[in-house]
Amino acid sequence: MANEYLLEMNHISKSFGRVQALSDGNLRVRRGTVHALMGENGAGKSTLMKCLFGIYHKDAGEILLDGASVAFSDSSDALAHNVAMVHQELNQVLFQNVMENVWLGRYPLKHGLIDEAAMYRQTKEIFDRLDIEVDPRAKVGTLQVAQKPYWVMEQQAGACGWSKMGPTPTPGKLRLWTYDAVANGADTVVYFRWRTALFGLEQYWHGILDHDGKPGRRYQEIAQIGAEMEHLSQTYKALMPHSKVAILKSFDSEWSHSIHRHVEGFQYDRYQLDFYRAFYKLGISVDFVSPDEQLSGYDLVLAPAFLLVSNKQKDNLANYARNGGTLLLTLRSGIKDEYNAMLPQAAPGVFSEMAGVVTEDYDPQMEKQTDVSGVFGKSTATLWCDILKPTSAKPLGVYLGDFYAGKPCMTVNDYGEGHVYYLGCDLGETAMEKLARYLAGQVGLPLPLYSIPGVEIVHADDGAISAMFVLNHNSYPVLLPLGKNYQEMIDDSPASRTLKLEAYGVAILKPAP
Repeated sequence: MANEYLLEMNHISKSFGRVQALSDGNLRVRRGTVHALMGENGAGKSTLMKCLFGIYHKDAGEILLDGASVAFSDSSDALAHNVAMVHQELNQVLFQNVMENVWLGRYPLKHGLIDEAAMYRQTKEIFDRLDIEVDPRAKVGTLQVAQKPYWVMEQQAGACGWSKMGPTPTPGKLRLWTYDAVANGADTVVYFRWRTALFGLEQYWHGILDHDGKPGRRYQEIAQIGAEMEHLSQTYKALMPHSKVAILKSFDSEWSHSIHRHVEGFQYDRYQLDFYRAFYKLGISVDFVSPDEQLSGYDLVLAPAFLLVSNKQKDNLANYARNGGTLLLTLRSGIKDEYNAMLPQAAPGVFSEMAGVVTEDYDPQMEKQTDVSGVFGKSTATLWCDILKPTSAKPLGVYLGDFYAGKPCMTVNDYGEGHVYYLGCDLGETAMEKLARYLAGQVGLPLPLYSIPGVEIVHADDGAISAMFVLNHNSYPVLLPLGKNYQEMIDDSPASRTLKLEAYGVAILKPAP
């Protein structure tokens, strides 16, 4: 006769020196059941699981698996007894392929060796079942952002706060936020939490249900999302966006910028956001990518203040441009090696040949500002001015004041089959939008017929069928002109000439047959 419980953990305790991490923990699990282990940070949830998995050795208590006492020596011992644990750590082994990451530590074996054919077959079966279109043999480090679906964990489901609360989500915002995540590549959105806690630190951090546990407005909105997603899944497989513009995000450069900020007011992430915002306003989606990633799928790559550069990263950008890509470099790029040491050469350092320009001098805009003019219109530099001397590049903008009036502030250089732009100064918001429009035109990116502030448009597909997400982030209705006839996929209604979206409304459009 089978035991009532498949797993029993009785009176488990674990301490680390004087710190008592877990005291008298108990857990019982029947066959075929699913449990949620809940508690505050530091309550001992992870410690209890690590004691089960053999990562920690318990100080006291007993673990019974199908009625037999067990004490796993390590994680391999636990896996041999069909006990597995998915850790909170989500890092991937970049130099291994996808299927090796899936089966890490529990590879299928044949005659004592890893059975790659079985591993591929089993991984493919899982991916087919989940509509994941990724080659199991592809190296994880080579996958582009667009090939890496992500999860949104702890999506807000109500008013948030510990001792005091922020505003509750306006009707429609939970639905808007969910579709926005899906449009931009999320294949899972997890709401935090199911029911608002009755005790503990997060009593005021509201979930889908309030303290009374009764379904209300937010429950109904999330239930509507679930029904709509079920309906959409009858047409679409896993949808992924396909951006043609990328912004390089270098965490090494971010670290270096945080130590040496160059001039008062400069902040790396804020500077990157200026470029992102300009394309967003034009309705052009943008990926943030690592400078080590494969870039050939992008028509335009922006590298704002790419300061700290390895030889591998420099070669990656050079190959991208040489093979027909369009690259924009900016002030404070290419001037340090991967060890954060300044290079003994004029800015833009390792990028000088590619950009066809050297910096004769530079002028940090401390308690001053300089007007500029170029393909971006007229603007004012308030942070930094690189005084440029073209070696093979052509000027696209000039300074209008100070001792460097008439000197180039922006250039373009032919490099192989591609083009490298260099922007030596910061620009105002309007000029940044004009620059984005100019660059989009140079690489042939289509612009929407009309752009409406607060309306986001994301193009995605599942490999066979296209989907255009239209998301209204405004608190008022909008009317969007359409260039052709579409079918609205959420409610299966025709959409021609115009599309009306309510406040925080969402539409998914597919071209009409």
